[in-house]
Amino acid sequence: MAEDDLNVEEYTAMCNCPEVQGRINDKMRDMRFDMSVDRVWLPTQRQIQDFIYRLTCEYRLMQDFYYWAARVRQSHLDMVKDRTMEQLWLQFYMWREHEKVWDGEEQKWVDERAYGLVVE
Repeated sequence: MAEDDLNVEEYTAMCNCPEVQGRINDKMRDMRFDMSVDRVWLPTQRQIQDFIYRLTCEYRLMQDFYYWAARVRQSHLDMVKDRTMEQLWLQFYMWREHEKVWDGEEQKWVDERAYGLVVE
């Protein structure tokens, strides 16, 4: 299986949760429902950023993402290594809004405290 296939498979699993699927609206469905696998909506990087953007300005959003990625990379490299930008932004969104992190081995979202990651 090619690396791109693995990324699509994992990204589909990451998106197949209520926190993501519940964010879809008619405008998004019309624009990007072609970006789906097995009827699971796969949001684009911009759409994921829009989930968070309502809470902060774009500059602050980029700054927060950068600091989160740098901290995670130092302590949990496996969470960010070989990930697409969509996967990284989705992980940032789930951590920031839902206090969850992606467990790649179990292929599911888990509470950040159970994973041992609390990024301040």
